[in-house]
Amino acid sequence: MLARSASTPGMEDGPTSARRIVVSGGAGFIGSALVRLLVARGAQVVVLDDLSSGSRANLAPMLEAKDGVELFVGDAREREDWLHALAKPWHAVVHLASVVGVERVMADPQGCHASNTRGFDALCAALSAQGRSDGVWIASSSEVYDDHDGPLAEHAPLRRGRVGRDAYAASKLAGEDLVSRATGGRATALRFFNVVGPGQSAAQGMLLPRLVEAARAGEPLPVCGDGTAVRTFAAVDEVARCLAWLLLDAPTQPAGPLNIGGGASASVRAVAECVAARSGALPAVLGHLPPRHGETARRVPDLSRLAALGAPLPQASLERIVDELWMRHAAVDAATKERPCASLAS
Repeated sequence: MLARSASTPGMEDGPTSARRIVVSGGAGFIGSALVRLLVARGAQVVVLDDLSSGSRANLAPMLEAKDGVELFVGDAREREDWLHALAKPWHAVVHLASVVGVERVMADPQGCHASNTRGFDALCAALSAQGRSDGVWIASSSEVYDDHDGPLAEHAPLRRGRVGRDAYAASKLAGEDLVSRATGGRATALRFFNVVGPGQSAAQGMLLPRLVEAARAGEPLPVCGDGTAVRTFAAVDEVARCLAWLLLDAPTQPAGPLNIGGGASASVRAVAECVAARSGALPAVLGHLPPRHGETARRVPDLSRLAALGAPLPQASLERIVDELWMRHAAVDAATKERPCASLAS
């Protein structure tokens, strides 16, 4: 059962449902960035998160300031927890909670698939119980696209496998189908392309944090395969700004899949060289790893649909993104070194 762990007094007396937004995974990487911007825009936000990947610390300033955030610690894979989070009138629900990261997916592909689809099922059951089909947004992924030479529009060929890494993409496609049926095709599936930034963990297997951590440790930069695979990166703060605009300012909700990404496209080798340049250790020393099964050669988004809506597109360069990650790691290192040593008697 869902436990209420923190809230903002007076939310019941605050703005109407026109400004109340429920965000699952709202204590996580993208979720907390979105919550901060929504609150800054005057929205009341209900966060549903089990804190397995996210952290209460990501919301701490808002919770401590009692500023527009209500946190429920619960499981987005459970219908009853969704019903608690959706109990008061709401304008939109954004389902971001998911198993994420290459390492976690590859460690248990079928478990990942089952966990993610269970979350979509639970949301659909809660929506059905409330008789709602509007205002529903779910996180999908650029992983759903198959290999393609040019930019990937929403109608590009999709992956259909379910083995290994493909299980993650399969779970997202299953979720898109489930939620589309439950909402009569009115929901929006947000297909994210490599959202990165401060606060992202290298432990999940994300490319840029792994490269930055290796460079800061003076180790070879890990590159899978020959490094020619092309990826496109978007800064998390700009993605959050885009999402907040879609939720609060867009004249209508764009139904169906919608690509969300930036314009910083580069080969994996070029990304490693950019990190090496930031570290002052050129030429880059690469540590070549075997190619990952299921990796596509090129993943560049076609953002025409997003642009046509008038949304603010992420514009950060790769250099800016790398610099922000580098500075965040430097700050963490400095804070760790300044921490007093524990007493041997403690």
